[in-house]
Amino acid sequence: KALSGADPGAPARVRHILASDIDDTLTGDRAAARRFGDWAASRADVAFMVATGRSISEARRVIAAWGLPCPGTMITSVGSEIWRATGQGAYALCPEYARHVSQGWQGNAVAELVAELGIESQGAQDQRRWKRSFFGTAEEARLIRASLAARGLAAHVIHSHDRLIDVLPAQAGKSAALTFEAKRHGLQMADCIAAGDSGNDLDMLRACGRPILPANARDGIVEALSGRGYLSALPYAAGVLDGLDHVLAVQHA
Repeated sequence: KALSGADPGAPARVRHILASDIDDTLTGDRAAARRFGDWAASRADVAFMVATGRSISEARRVIAAWGLPCPGTMITSVGSEIWRATGQGAYALCPEYARHVSQGWQGNAVAELVAELGIESQGAQDQRRWKRSFFGTAEEARLIRASLAARGLAAHVIHSHDRLIDVLPAQAGKSAALTFEAKRHGLQMADCIAAGDSGNDLDMLRACGRPILPANARDGIVEALSGRGYLSALPYAAGVLDGLDHVLAVQHA
């Protein structure tokens, strides 16, 4: 029964944001991916967003290939871009976030410095306006970080999947993008749930109120979170759903 004065036809107020990685977090098990889609469609109080290292075009390709729900907002390119659905089956770049991450960003200078270090660049398709991407070890990521600091180049260096290095503007990253979106929805980071399996999810998992890690989590993120968050015994989207059952029960207890 609706409360007095409430409009029973009004949309549910968004109480939480769920920001989830795609690869090996929502993908990996097609049956679980379908169940996740059903869950997302049933929760008007939770704003589902993806937060991926992929570009917008690649994210859309994988979402379609796996039959995952298309979110209203996509955090892409390791949190250096935010895209919003336009309602015509397309997405538009968020200009406010683009202005925010552009401050102090010297992408060409970053690329030149890393080339001087002899560290291999990823392909042209993986380079974005606010992201420069390379192949390398965790030690090489530390070398890039130290070299950028010594050169006075402000940047955010992220190592993941044992071999990938992304260099972003200092103000960018999945955590920064999620914080930006939380404010836009009138929410706090404590109201945000994040799910991820690799090193480029770590800052988002650390910053959100309820981190979820599927059983296949890697890159030492379980240890880095020091027991904070929900580590599922199930992998992929099944682990995300298991975590959602747990964290939403805790939040509403």
